[in-house]
Amino acid sequence: PGSKEAVWTLKVVNDGPGIAVGPIVITDTLPAGLEFVRAASGAVTCELDGTKVICTKAGNLAVGESISVDIVTNVNAGAGAVITNNATVAGKNNEITKA
Repeated sequence: PGSKEAVWTLKVVNDGPGIAVGPIVITDTLPAGLEFVRAASGAVTCELDGTKVICTKAGNLAVGESISVDIVTNVNAGAGAVITNNATVAGKNNEITKA
């Protein structure tokens, strides 16, 4: 009987060792069974491009700083369906990890 709403909270944390140079871009490609409704966050701007929700923080992300975005979708899948929703994040600089 109709679709149900679901909220997907995406949180990005800069664990260091340095500043993540912006823009910081979160991309969530919605899988089959999910329909975009809206995205909400005070720190980023979001837009829909086909099935991709693209959220951008214009500035840098300091060490220890985090940003979150709530993506609201309608779930159009049958009872018992398993839906896996993955997202990616990218900045201008490469990740540097000390061994």
